Amino acid sequence: MKDAFSKFGRIREIVFKQTYAFIAFEGHESAVDAVKDMDNKVFVNGEKLVVEQSGRENSMNNEDTNLNYDC
Repeated sequence: MKDAFSKFGRIREIVFKQTYAFIAFEGHESAVDAVKDMDNKVFVNGEKLVVEQSGRENSMNNEDTNLNYDC
């Protein structure tokens, strides 16, 4: 997961919950680019990714408004 998404920017945190992965990028634009490029792509296991804004703020955020993304 980290290898596939790190090309968009520095990853601050990845959290796995059941069949979801929440990826927090250091920069908002990195996250936006990841959603645009990776949504509906076929992942290494042959499954299609659904990449979208999760709507919850990262627990590591302090003053930033960066968002997590489901994939």
